[in-house]
Amino acid sequence: ADFGEMAARTELFEAVALVATCVTPDLPLERVQEIFARGRARALPVVDGESKLLGLLSHSDLVNASSSGGTVRDVMTSCVHALPYEAPLPYAISLLAHEDICEVPVVKMDGTVVGMCHALDILRWVAAQLGYVTPKR
Repeated sequence: ADFGEMAARTELFEAVALVATCVTPDLPLERVQEIFARGRARALPVVDGESKLLGLLSHSDLVNASSSGGTVRDVMTSCVHALPYEAPLPYAISLLAHEDICEVPVVKMDGTVVGMCHALDILRWVAAQLGYVTPKR
């Protein structure tokens, strides 16, 4: 099979590390700064008490926020794209490219966040398919 067919048969959860740090809307921005400082995340899914996606908080949202405190709710983006857990890999590639974004939340059918799909995850999958050893995220 050619590469395109192989990608079409690969579901998102097979190529993406489905672990994500999530935040709630009422979390103080000072705490979010600590989370961004500790990890490599560039964006954090914002979820409710049942882990359902409410929005996204990017590092740039935080940088552009007023320095007078506040909560995630004050600066998060509430209208965001999400990818279904079972989406074919080309669907994810198309969404990232078309919307000019680098990462997007991954959700189950009920809206529960199960991870983040980053463009680097997809590049790692491509490299692995081409026979290169790649580090896991």
